[in-house]
Amino acid sequence: FDSMGDMVAAFDRGLRLVRLNRAGTERLGQPSEALAGRPAAQLLGPRIGAWLAVVETRDDTCRTMADEWF
Repeated sequence: FDSMGDMVAAFDRGLRLVRLNRAGTERLGQPSEALAGRPAAQLLGPRIGAWLAVVETRDDTCRTMADEWF
């Protein structure tokens, strides 16, 4: 998890941050403990936060939603 060079984040069903790897803490400039519980939209931006919320409520694949949003 922490050995990955890309940011990896785990969110709960309410889209609040549960865990963030080292690359994510470096990118966001704060330790994961300080970021825990924050909403995805606050950490990743409103566009990605909205996309995650839509994906969470759909049965379609994430790839289909990504094609619509990006």
